[in-house]
Amino acid sequence: MLMYMNMKDLKPRLANFYIRFLTWTKGNWPFLVIIFIALVFFYPVLFQKRIPLPTDALVGAHIPWTETVWEGYPAGVPIKNQEITDAISQFYPWRSLAGEFWRAGKVPLWNFYMFNGTPFLATLHSAVLYPLNFIYLLFRDENAWSILVFLQIVLSGIFTYILLRSFKLRKEASILGGLAFAFSGYMIAWLEFTTGGHAGLWLPLLLYFERRLILSKDFRYFFVLPLTFFMIFTAGDFQVPLYITLTYFMFGIYEVIFEKDVDIHRFKKLVLIFLAFLLGVLLAAPQLLPTIELFSVSVRVGDPYIKQYFYGLMDWEKITNFIWPDFFGNIVTRNYWGKYGFHEYLSYVGIIPLVLVFYSLFLKKLNTEKFFWLLLLLSLLFLFPTPLAFLPYKLKVPGLGTSSASRIIFLTDFCLAVLSAYGFDKWLSTKNRLFLKVLVYFMAINLGIGLGLLINILIMNKPLDVPFPVLANLKVSLKNMIPQALILSFMTLILLFSFKVEKIVKNKKILKSIIFITSLSIIILTSLDLLRFSLKNTPFGPLRFLYPSTKTIDFLQKQTQPFRIAGGMPTNLFMQYKFFSGEGYDPIYPFRNSEWYSIVDWGNTTNLSGRYGLIHYFTSPL
Repeated sequence: MLMYMNMKDLKPRLANFYIRFLTWTKGNWPFLVIIFIALVFFYPVLFQKRIPLPTDALVGAHIPWTETVWEGYPAGVPIKNQEITDAISQFYPWRSLAGEFWRAGKVPLWNFYMFNGTPFLATLHSAVLYPLNFIYLLFRDENAWSILVFLQIVLSGIFTYILLRSFKLRKEASILGGLAFAFSGYMIAWLEFTTGGHAGLWLPLLLYFERRLILSKDFRYFFVLPLTFFMIFTAGDFQVPLYITLTYFMFGIYEVIFEKDVDIHRFKKLVLIFLAFLLGVLLAAPQLLPTIELFSVSVRVGDPYIKQYFYGLMDWEKITNFIWPDFFGNIVTRNYWGKYGFHEYLSYVGIIPLVLVFYSLFLKKLNTEKFFWLLLLLSLLFLFPTPLAFLPYKLKVPGLGTSSASRIIFLTDFCLAVLSAYGFDKWLSTKNRLFLKVLVYFMAINLGIGLGLLINILIMNKPLDVPFPVLANLKVSLKNMIPQALILSFMTLILLFSFKVEKIVKNKKILKSIIFITSLSIIILTSLDLLRFSLKNTPFGPLRFLYPSTKTIDFLQKQTQPFRIAGGMPTNLFMQYKFFSGEGYDPIYPFRNSEWYSIVDWGNTTNLSGRYGLIHYFTSPL
């Protein structure tokens, strides 16, 4: 009888829970969409015992691991992406060490393992004060790392969605913008470094809070802005926080001046914007002050490496990266034939979002939208080799004068994501056939360049004196244009079908369903496009290759401490095994260490080392 009564009471409770769940889902389904697509991206972690880290490069390219024959790889472990090995040599070991300090109840001030001892908190890239590192208190290092990487995708998408909704854009358009930013070229390129992307994910939330402060009388937004700045300044990157700060002030000034809904106290709003930033700087002072001091006495000030890479500026020919990310091949498939690196210049946001950006360009601009067009133009002027782009290097602007210009792709991609959402929202409002025309223009460009490449390939296949690499490179470009051509074709067919049905059918419910299916198709095609792009460029290495042991490592671990090693193991990788070394790799390690290396190797202080502090003269009396 009691069981019967409990079951009887349970039914209305379940029904009530079901109703509440449906109500919650109806209002929050966009968040679930973003989380679901992020989970699809992370399927190797969820189902294949992998980690978002190039562990294949660890055992496949570095001594002493290459001396071991790993099960299943008799000829050696193949490497997917060899350009992001900093993830295993810097960022993962540093996060693990920071977690170890915090779990022991100690502040991570000093790294005992590198450079015979070196500042740890001050190096910035260690991100020891970043609040999201709290997950290292709850999980094992490898799980905490995976969660940290996952959070970048999810939070950047959700925060962008929230910002776009505050611009009164539709949910579908805001989802598209969120996905375009979360899986954009910059965010994927730096995903496994957990620094620049984590600093960048807070930009949309920062702008949301700033706009709410400007438009509303709710003073709470003033207090959350400094907290957001603290997240940005402690995330482990320098350039992205600088770009975010400049964007914050430009956006605030623009909104205060041009937004009609701002009350009469415009000057007070500007003062609040500045004070919120100042409070954020004060909160982050425990990170910023040591970093500034270390930077001023580091090797980075005089390191000329950036000149060797054209200051990181994007060649004009690489404008193709925005349409065809693999036009010049891909480092992953070992057919990259472009200039300089591949990883630094990833800038893709999806072909459909890019079409929507151009669609929006030909329509009337909304007030806030104009700001992002101006910001996009400004970022492009500093990205490509224009006279303006060389100014930071000619004027030797602190920080920027020694950094790669390509990092501004972060702002470029963010603007493209926002503008694509505006374009999508305008199409949902008007169903303007101009969208179809822009699609056709993009298809014509794709077809024209594709035919040009094909004709050249056919000509070169004849017995002419043409170098083989040229022919091979053209074939790579032609092949790598196919994915975007297919997506454009599918989208064109869907729109043609939609417009055809609208002419024939007059039933409003059916028309509404057709519009919903079309908008859903845009989101699905964009998701598939971005997932293909992201999975291709992101290595998910086997967990069993996460700093495994070898005979050499076993031997060293049995030796009596303390002792230091030099050579025989790449810089910083020894940290995971608790080995101490006089060597190390850090862009801002102390300059005096570089002088010491020069004395050890050459007997003078004129042959200074750069980012890599290595010992070559092992028999030196020093």
